[in-house]
Amino acid sequence: MQRVTILYDASQAVLSTFDADEVLQRILTIAQDYFHLRTVAIFLLDQETLELQVRSHIGWNEDAEKIRVPLGGGLIGMAAKIKRPVYAADVSQDPQYVCSVPARFPNSPYP
Repeated sequence: MQRVTILYDASQAVLSTFDADEVLQRILTIAQDYFHLRTVAIFLLDQETLELQVRSHIGWNEDAEKIRVPLGGGLIGMAAKIKRPVYAADVSQDPQYVCSVPARFPNSPYP
């Protein structure tokens, strides 16, 4: 039943406005609420550079829009490349994980 509720709420967010940024923010709020997330972001693929970039976010710092992830790079880039979810039980321990929010993982080798 929870999945149906999430899908309903997301569809209402999409239908409620023609402003893409507002739709993305509403979807992020829904995801944050349902999954109890502190940070959440939507990355979109730049077709020219083949890089994913943050389009909308909640809980990240103001420089989040500067983050670029190559298609196939890290967990996010891999998921985008294969067009399927990628599961990682603990992202901080996954060798493919690229930390883009170092304050959350101070020992991360990534800037």
